[in-house]
Amino acid sequence: MANATCVAVSHEGPVTVLSMQFEPHNLLGPDLMAGMREGLKSATKNGSRAILLKSGLRHFSAGADTSLFAAALGDAGQLSVSPLDFLRELESFPLPIVAAVKGVCVGGGLELALACDLILAARSSKLGSVEAN
Repeated sequence: MANATCVAVSHEGPVTVLSMQFEPHNLLGPDLMAGMREGLKSATKNGSRAILLKSGLRHFSAGADTSLFAAALGDAGQLSVSPLDFLRELESFPLPIVAAVKGVCVGGGLELALACDLILAARSSKLGSVEAN
């Protein structure tokens, strides 16, 4: 799936809405991160005052897609796109980012939500860290 279709970007007044739609479960990988980066650039260019990060699918995010990370390994055996660097970008982004969580939000998906400034979670949401197991 191309970056542009991983994250739908819409501008609703002063808010830019980033809707993740990387099937089947918004697994965090290079494509989804690139799509979100493009959305953040669009928000800055549009003069937005806040970002709403949500899912266009049933779940917020079921974690990281390790197969995509393996494909992104460079010749040196290191990721060409660092998930940790991406999360730091979100944390330091100059506009407030609100994560609207519904469904499953675990592992890398939870880390993604935690990198935002505020989390609004549906009562039925399932948040968790797989590392606890």
